[in-house]
Amino acid sequence: GRGERVEPLAGPARDWHAVVLVPDVGASTAAVYGALPSPLSAPVPTSTVRHRVLQLPEGAMRGMLANGLERAALTAVEGLAPWRALLDDHACAHFRLSGSGSSFFGLFRAGQDAERCRSDLATAARTRRMHPRALTVTRLAARGAVPY
Repeated sequence: GRGERVEPLAGPARDWHAVVLVPDVGASTAAVYGALPSPLSAPVPTSTVRHRVLQLPEGAMRGMLANGLERAALTAVEGLAPWRALLDDHACAHFRLSGSGSSFFGLFRAGQDAERCRSDLATAARTRRMHPRALTVTRLAARGAVPY
């Protein structure tokens, strides 16, 4: 579907950490959906994702995450592509756009790895004269996320 089918899931079985990058650009949901190709690509099978994604090894889990809106968002939102390039250039290609944007997130098993990534991204952004609205690490909780 397009997000109209929602069901509760159990919280993560292990301690996961997320780096959240909020760029200094906003994304119009209408513009992002307007940039989607028609017809849309085939839906991603969700049975494994829905029930086991956070129990997989870190690399496998990252490979399962997808956001079909990201390409459209990069097309529709001026200024978002440099943030994607920053992530790709700094070993953060596994980060995904959250919803229709404009925030990106990356998941890590170890808090130290997440914090190192956050610090490296902050330095890289400053070097490129980019100023995120937020760049933080959170720990996933049974429901939602909790601040560090």
